Amino acid sequence: MALPSEVRARAVSARLARTRTPLLTALRDRAEVWSAVVYWILGEIDPEELERELRRIASLGFQAVRFHHLEPAYLGRGEWDLSKARLWFDIADRVGIGVILVCEVFHRPPDRLLADHGIDRSEFDASWFADDRHRAVLRAYAGALIGPLRGRARAWCVLGEPHGSELSLADPADLDRFAQWLETRYRTLDALNRSWAVYRGQQVAGTWEDAAALGDPQLAPVLSGVQNAQKNYAAIRDLARYTADRETARARAIVEVVRAIDPQTPVGVGSHQLFINQPKLGWDIGEWASSGDLHTTSIHLSWHFEPVAGEVDLPVWLQARLTRDYHKSGFTSAFETTGGPVQFSGGYGNHMDAGLMRRLCLAYLAAGNPTMAFWTWNSRPGGWEQGEYGMVGLSGQPMPWAAEAGRIARAMERWRHELWEESPTAAVGIVESWDTDAILMCEPERHDAGEGIPGALHGGVAGLHRRALIGAGRALTLAQIDFEYVTARDLRDGLAGCYGTLLLPWHRAVSPELLDALLRYAREGGRVVVDAQFGFCDPHGRILARGPGSPLARLLGGWTEAIHDGRTGGPRWSGEPVEGFWADLAAEAASVLARFDDGRPALLLHR
Repeated sequence: MALPSEVRARAVSARLARTRTPLLTALRDRAEVWSAVVYWILGEIDPEELERELRRIASLGFQAVRFHHLEPAYLGRGEWDLSKARLWFDIADRVGIGVILVCEVFHRPPDRLLADHGIDRSEFDASWFADDRHRAVLRAYAGALIGPLRGRARAWCVLGEPHGSELSLADPADLDRFAQWLETRYRTLDALNRSWAVYRGQQVAGTWEDAAALGDPQLAPVLSGVQNAQKNYAAIRDLARYTADRETARARAIVEVVRAIDPQTPVGVGSHQLFINQPKLGWDIGEWASSGDLHTTSIHLSWHFEPVAGEVDLPVWLQARLTRDYHKSGFTSAFETTGGPVQFSGGYGNHMDAGLMRRLCLAYLAAGNPTMAFWTWNSRPGGWEQGEYGMVGLSGQPMPWAAEAGRIARAMERWRHELWEESPTAAVGIVESWDTDAILMCEPERHDAGEGIPGALHGGVAGLHRRALIGAGRALTLAQIDFEYVTARDLRDGLAGCYGTLLLPWHRAVSPELLDALLRYAREGGRVVVDAQFGFCDPHGRILARGPGSPLARLLGGWTEAIHDGRTGGPRWSGEPVEGFWADLAAEAASVLARFDDGRPALLLHR
């Protein structure tokens, strides 16, 4: 049974409606493309030198330059000095090259500005920017920078490469807000206790303040004895959800303020570390990426490829796909990518030549991103990153890979309309699970799961779901089956019908809402493919109900009775030992499509 055309049409309509804004429509109509380089300088620079360098950049074919550190100096009493930014923009205008300004400063305004508004730094840092007092600070700071330059930039990039948000509530204001967030979410303490309790009748928290403290490892009871036995998975999961919601709300507030000042210029929000567990850092890129008009990512060969042991080509393509798929039918950019050779500054080094540069650029474009940018045109002159990443050599001359990137930039202009073409449907949607990541980050570490650098964010049990997403993308790419990565937000917005099949690898934590959505999708003709880990627990880390008539049985026609680790033994399938995890399957309405060599069910099919 295939999805009926009306189901697919409804899903496509829901998808396109999300990015049907006047600005994105204009970008799409004119097929906006650019390839840019970062011109990096922290100190003073001779204007003649800057103009000479910008002319060399433009002569190679690049349409834009990225500037950093042009925020205005606050003089007090509402007065600002923007002379440096005006000068740099004037020089770029004279050269005829576009400017993309990275202004990741609005969430940390000058102390004097906060004092003028009567706001304490810690209060502002904990704010969700939902109230007028804090919005006034954002408007003052953004107005000082964006207002005088309105309409002169190709993009304002207000947030990028988010830093890890500590899952900690050390600030009393944040602890209070988390308690309020819990009360809004659960409404009653009885409801919270039912969701958080592991054992029947257990009262986890007697007040909202007690509940908030349970989520913070620094405030909760000290762990003792058996690994994480005293850790409340639900509390920590909700703290990660609170932190991700806070960061997304702050991003949206900044975007709204900047967009109101300059509604004709796209506002960018950036991501990175697309292969790692997101709740561990207090992120949800599936929500964050849609905060702005432009979603940008950092894809550095030295920094972002630990889970694949530094492998380049196919993982570059997958990260470029995630860049686009987190902001479907929107405006996206492989925004900070490797511009030159690296020796020491990241976890891996890399060479650079015209061939590698061409492979990287074509991967970004083939994944559906109509823009890209490179770190950097000029290397840092000393200290960290000295002489690395540069598109010009140490003598200042453009290198062959810079010329190749410029050649591709010119081709992007010629093929601009084709680069904006997309199909709003795909054969397969690979569904990611933020809830699974959240539960896995709470699980005890295994002795044999610490692949990669000890203590690195990508390694161990916390990375199991992300590595499964990589593996699913690898398998479909090698089989030349078109796919997209799909988020919880996509399913919530009704996009399931854009795909003939939904693939859910290592989807361990499953909510009732997801089960209902998958059941509706399957009844409408979609195919759901899961593995043995699917539906092991709910989003709070408690075993999901099984047995006849259970939601799992209604969807799958059966369930898992136990999950085993093949390390100490297990079945064979077609003569080969089953490695990793495998399950004892119970079939109710499903038929057994394949069996292990000993006759036990290995694969179920439910129509």
